[in-house]
Amino acid sequence: MKHGYLGIVISDMNVEKAKMLGIPETTGVIVDSLESNSPAISAGIRRKDVIEKVGNHPVETATQLRELIARAQPGEKLELTIIRAGKEKVIPVILMPVEALSKNAIASDAILKALGIEVSNLTSEEKNRLKLSGGVKIVSISPGKIAGQTGIRTGFIVTGVDGQPVNTTSDFIQKLQDKKGGVMLEGVYANRPGVYYYAFGL
Repeated sequence: MKHGYLGIVISDMNVEKAKMLGIPETTGVIVDSLESNSPAISAGIRRKDVIEKVGNHPVETATQLRELIARAQPGEKLELTIIRAGKEKVIPVILMPVEALSKNAIASDAILKALGIEVSNLTSEEKNRLKLSGGVKIVSISPGKIAGQTGIRTGFIVTGVDGQPVNTTSDFIQKLQDKKGGVMLEGVYANRPGVYYYAFGL
């Protein structure tokens, strides 16, 4: 069975994110970033959109949204109900077949699956509060190399890979795509003092 592809990086909504967006909703999922040349971009979905429904199905978690997309066929038209700037909007989107993805998009998905993580860019508020110029937050951890080989916890902010600074999710993925052997991640936690280092193998 072939699966459809939307081309977004998402994370669960929470009180802090809702406050940042100026909306009362704390359910749904927030769009953290979009893949280039993806169906999401073609449909007009934007970063910081909050997806509340797929068709008539309410969406409460990122996992739930991924499952709904995975059940859909390439070429199928879905209607996403989103909140943007406090207003509800319905956006039709036609899913792309995974086979049509660029090599970079496939590689990005593969490295994150191997690591067992989802990542998002830091907001301007987070950068200012933590006095960081950039970084990538690990928003969820599932079985994979990170869970199996490190003590990293959800919320860890990666600021460097092997001594090289990391500013965005694409930057982070690019630094890991062609890596073989040991990798050292450097970063911080928002609620803990100090800099942390974690090593694992690819």
